[in-house]
Amino acid sequence: MTQVTFMIVSKPRLLLSACAVLALVASGCGKGTPPTGKVTGKVLLDGEPLTTGSVLYIPNPTGQYASGKIDKDGSYSLTTFVNGDGAVLGKHRIIVSAVKEVKNEGDPVVPLTPSKYSNENTSGLEADVKKGENVVDLNLSSQDDQKGKRTAAKR
Repeated sequence: MTQVTFMIVSKPRLLLSACAVLALVASGCGKGTPPTGKVTGKVLLDGEPLTTGSVLYIPNPTGQYASGKIDKDGSYSLTTFVNGDGAVLGKHRIIVSAVKEVKNEGDPVVPLTPSKYSNENTSGLEADVKKGENVVDLNLSSQDDQKGKRTAAKR
């Protein structure tokens, strides 16, 4: 049988403990984080910059995800532990997701990218992140074609 014991903690001590936990989380828990490579690039849909959305790198087979927001010019930069640090080293499957801005609450959400790109198993987008700078452009097609496997273009 498990016994739970509660301690009465003063507000200053509780606040100090909470700050210490937040500092550990914000720092990525110190030296225990795996190495990352900086990842930037552009997302194009049918040759034109995608102006909104997000990019998600999923390590293959497992590991810490990296994500980035797509800017108005189609560019993105990934973050895993600290803003702009990139993605953990190694192979990744990539998801790209973008929806049209909803003007009124209750309006339907309209995807800007084909649904295949929002699933790591069907997107066909992959990258191998190396130490240092990685520029990975993602060229998407509005034709929901599952025939060929696409690989992210590295510059």
